Amino acid sequence: MGAQVKKPSAVADLTRIFSSVVGVSCSMTVLDVAISWRAILLVGLLNWNPLILVVESIEKPGNLGTMLRTADAAGVDGVIVCEPTTDPFNPNVVRASLGCLFLVPLAVSSTSQAIQWLADNGIRTFAATPAATLYYWHADFRGPSAIVIGSEQYGLTETWLREAREQIRIPMGGQVDSLNAAMAAGVALFEAVRQRSAGEASNVQPDTRIS
Repeated sequence: MGAQVKKPSAVADLTRIFSSVVGVSCSMTVLDVAISWRAILLVGLLNWNPLILVVESIEKPGNLGTMLRTADAAGVDGVIVCEPTTDPFNPNVVRASLGCLFLVPLAVSSTSQAIQWLADNGIRTFAATPAATLYYWHADFRGPSAIVIGSEQYGLTETWLREAREQIRIPMGGQVDSLNAAMAAGVALFEAVRQRSAGEASNVQPDTRIS
């Protein structure tokens, strides 16, 4: 058995500081966060029927933090941040997430890496876009699923729209064509939670398509 590495007291001090900043108790240390930073992509910490949130090029720290908080509330297995334009460790992300940045398995990757990893793990991808014809409640999220949300200004790139298994939309009844990105993530995630909590056995098989 290899020798255990003792985490420096400075790291523990930082953990206490983070907990006081975000207002919740945080048992993970900064070292743990650094280890888990790539864990979801490199180790594949998944249950048998994972639910993943993928976000691409989110610009506003408040939105990213809210997405992380929502992801934790929905019980997702991980969040993948593609092509980041804001630092997930930005203090405003930490505050908006209410500390959930340190609770939700998190990875940062390129779009192509995320698409390949999801395909390799048999996870169906649902790309949210106003141009879709399928309403989000008609999508079947009961099997292994990843909900993909694009940037506030531009939405998802053509790569995601082309490679996603399905495109979904949230219907708008007013003049605007889309919700705030963090709100859209919450709507779609909790529809997935509703479907998975309905007690219906899923007949959706893992996505074995090779991309």
